[in-house]
Amino acid sequence: MSLVKELEIEIELPGETSTEDILNGTLDSQSSVDSDVKQSNGANKVVKNSTSPGVRTSDNLYTIVLSSPKDVSKQSSKEDAHGILTEEQLLLAATLVQDAWNGRSFTFKPNAVYVRSYNLYHKFYLQFALYFFIALNLALALVEKPAKPGWEIPYWGSMIIELACLTFFSFRLIHTAHFSKKVIFWRDTKNILVVITLMLTVIDMIGYIIWVNVSPGTNAVRWSRPLRPLFIVNFSDGRQIRRAFRNIRRTVPEILNILILFLLSVLLFGLLALKLFNKRTDMVYANGEPYFKTYFDSIWDLYVLVTTANNPDVMMPAYDKNNWYALFFIIYLIICLYIFMSIVLAAIYNTYRKNLKNEIRACVYGKRKKLAQAFEILKVFKHGHFVISYSNWCQLMKIVTPDRSQAQLDLLMRILDSDGSNTIKKNSFLM
Repeated sequence: MSLVKELEIEIELPGETSTEDILNGTLDSQSSVDSDVKQSNGANKVVKNSTSPGVRTSDNLYTIVLSSPKDVSKQSSKEDAHGILTEEQLLLAATLVQDAWNGRSFTFKPNAVYVRSYNLYHKFYLQFALYFFIALNLALALVEKPAKPGWEIPYWGSMIIELACLTFFSFRLIHTAHFSKKVIFWRDTKNILVVITLMLTVIDMIGYIIWVNVSPGTNAVRWSRPLRPLFIVNFSDGRQIRRAFRNIRRTVPEILNILILFLLSVLLFGLLALKLFNKRTDMVYANGEPYFKTYFDSIWDLYVLVTTANNPDVMMPAYDKNNWYALFFIIYLIICLYIFMSIVLAAIYNTYRKNLKNEIRACVYGKRKKLAQAFEILKVFKHGHFVISYSNWCQLMKIVTPDRSQAQLDLLMRILDSDGSNTIKKNSFLM
């Protein structure tokens, strides 16, 4: 227990002494000072005033109140009490940090039940099961009719396997809907595509079963098989594949004008080749096929020539008849291969790089947003700033990285502690 509760000092101060001089001299020597400045007539006095901390000045007379150590300990205990976190808060903060760490962009309900369901969704065994069923669903094409002799299985066997795959896909989708907000879930295009793909596949399975049993001698068709790769792209676990498709989708419209110009050049040279070589009946390919017989054949042969797959075979029949015919193909290769294809490649590279930068920028923004949300949960007010205390940091990291030792956690704390106050500021936490 402290024996000092109040202190009264009478001092004579020069007439030009300022409030800053008094406070600086007092506060530099003691960190726990509450001051209240008042004016009275006569000498300068220091007396206790326990009602209003702060500084107020008028003329030359100042009154400074020093709080007792007992009051300071109460204030410190109060700050520590505000820094105590509940289990639900720690779980939510740890989940947000893990999302930022793994680059996930889910929006889930902040309730503890839904947070635990969200963490269960990202367990490795459920993700492995999803990849397994996607691979199994795609592999059905090897054993379904028509298949390699000896590989085909009865249609009901493939139906049972596909039904098991669809059941797990439906479970995965329902699990996502459980912890997601309904508005956000139904606004997500990939969730809608998964629902539509599941419905179309079930309709196709029912129709195929009816077709096979009603008309067993006919050639029944499974038209939903091309939809199976959509499960790879539209489930949240395939975000890397989805990111690549998204970049390609954003790149193509920006280079569309160059692609159209290249296509028009091929069409023009195809027309010229048709007019030059169509009536030359003595020109045929080495296998006896007609040489630039139709307009479509001319376009196709010249397009393949851009890839150099049929170079120089496509020009040899004309070159054998007249050496000057080679000039046509040389001009075509210079314009379409060496000029246009270089421009197309440069445009694709620059556009894809720009879109990739935007994608990375959005990813970094999402990570910092998640970390900022976690900081709002973990923060305490100390030393005039909102910071993460050492105790909260240790509790958080025990959940996020349970395999790390206390020495490693202390080392990370020292790295993030920019001012040596044994706390982590917001800027350091978001790095």
